[in-house]
Amino acid sequence: PGHIPPYLEAQLARGQALTDALAGDHEHVEAGLQAAIDRFRALSYPYWLAVTETDLAEWLIGRDRGAEAEELLSEAIATVEPLRAAPALARAHRLLARPPETVVR
Repeated sequence: PGHIPPYLEAQLARGQALTDALAGDHEHVEAGLQAAIDRFRALSYPYWLAVTETDLAEWLIGRDRGAEAEELLSEAIATVEPLRAAPALARAHRLLARPPETVVR
């Protein structure tokens, strides 16, 4: 009781950050997603690392910080291509190609 495995800690950080973003409480979103990215990287979970990088990139684009998102999306694409994770790959490509003025907030 009380022990949360590292994978679940990473998913919890990701889920809380995404919930905060949807609720419009953007104060801790970036830190939460970055914490999840760091945990997935430490665990060597490439799929979830790429998905969370894409989550953060999408949030950054919504905050008019698209230039910061490009590197995250490039990393995510490089990770998911060899995994053949088509939906994750398509999402990252779609965000990378999206003109900034079409972002829904």
